[in-house]
Amino acid sequence: REWISARVTPFGGELTQSTPHYGRGALLNYDFYTSKTDHAGGQASLWHEFRYFDERGSLSSTGFVRKNLSGG
Repeated sequence: REWISARVTPFGGELTQSTPHYGRGALLNYDFYTSKTDHAGGQASLWHEFRYFDERGSLSSTGFVRKNLSGG
């Protein structure tokens, strides 16, 4: 099997390959849902995703919690 060799494709007339740069940042994403039915009461759910990254690596956390609510 033959593989395609690595190459640089210039865009906008650039002929040199740029050096990658590291950055730092964070992301927080979450969802919160509630529901209620006549027969089973209600339910509340929370889901989260957190990410932090810098030149040393990344930290990631994902989780959820669900609570059944009493009917009435």
